[in-house]
Amino acid sequence: MTSCNNSPSFQEWPDLYICAGEQLVFNSAGVDIDGDELRYTLYTPLAGATLDMPQPIPPAGPPYDEVIYAPGFSLENQSGSGVPLTIDNNTGVITATPELVGQFLVGVLIEEWRDGVMLSKTRRNFEYNVRDCSGLTGISFSTPDLVCEGLTVTVDNTSNSRGGYQWN
Repeated sequence: MTSCNNSPSFQEWPDLYICAGEQLVFNSAGVDIDGDELRYTLYTPLAGATLDMPQPIPPAGPPYDEVIYAPGFSLENQSGSGVPLTIDNNTGVITATPELVGQFLVGVLIEEWRDGVMLSKTRRNFEYNVRDCSGLTGISFSTPDLVCEGLTVTVDNTSNSRGGYQWN
């Protein structure tokens, strides 16, 4: 008899940016409606699009190569300095304290297990944009959690300061 299986779904999106020198705690866990066991590991993300062609048409087909880490970076040291990024294998919670300002690609691999048999693997990639937040005192804003259409995002300024702002 063949049984059905559903892939895990994700409940949270990573923050748009995180602050250098501050602890990151992000729950990257999936939810499986079948009740299967989910196990989490970090993996080297796969290459696909490029800066010159972020949405290739037609899209390139598999197999995909792994991204090549810049010198000083690796799967075990994805942010280059500070407390390295790690993931709890049972909960999917990611922790780190990045020191280096920049843009970093993270890959999370989720294995789905039922009765001791691995059913599937799901890969989730996302970027962490690490910024120097030392000069952001008094600035407060909110943005939508998910933007799927167009290139315009509404930023609601909720700051109390009377100073000027420039949003980029």
